[in-house]
Amino acid sequence: MSIQELICALFKLGATCPSWPMDKLLIEYLFVPSVILIICLVMIAEAFLRGVNLKINFLLALTFYIAIVYTGLYATIASFSYSFLILFLIFGFGVFVVTRIIPIEFIKGAGAMARRLGEKRYDLMLLKDRKEVLENEKKRIEELIDEEKKKANPDDSKIKAYELMVVQIQKEIDLIDKQIKRAEKLIPR
Repeated sequence: MSIQELICALFKLGATCPSWPMDKLLIEYLFVPSVILIICLVMIAEAFLRGVNLKINFLLALTFYIAIVYTGLYATIASFSYSFLILFLIFGFGVFVVTRIIPIEFIKGAGAMARRLGEKRYDLMLLKDRKEVLENEKKRIEELIDEEKKKANPDDSKIKAYELMVVQIQKEIDLIDKQIKRAEKLIPR
């Protein structure tokens, strides 16, 4: 059994694999895809084991790599990764250039700021919704006051209780209005 047949059998590259030239087999289907796959698997392992020893990350990446080769998925990944190698290179070069022009700390800070801005916009939306609910509740209580006053024998204690509820709701609406104005000043359009 030749080296070429051994590589083809180990990586399950298909029936036509032994007829390929050795350089094509090594570069297109073994070296380049393996490097891309290992880099991706190391990034995945770091995502799984954040803050854990670097050696364990590489061990997990190597375990993933062996599992991919053993299950036969490597042939699919190899043909995909070599076909799109130019896109990987362009993307990698773009990331390299961007990280040289813009420091990575600034990019992380911008991401955190965008996340906080999104949270503020969501909070503003919640405040507006809460204000709308309170205004509807206030209108409903005012209608109850009008109904109670129209009765032949109105109950003054109910009317005073309803009026007190209206005053409390109006205070809460005023407070929410202040919060909305403050939030709108902080959030750029």
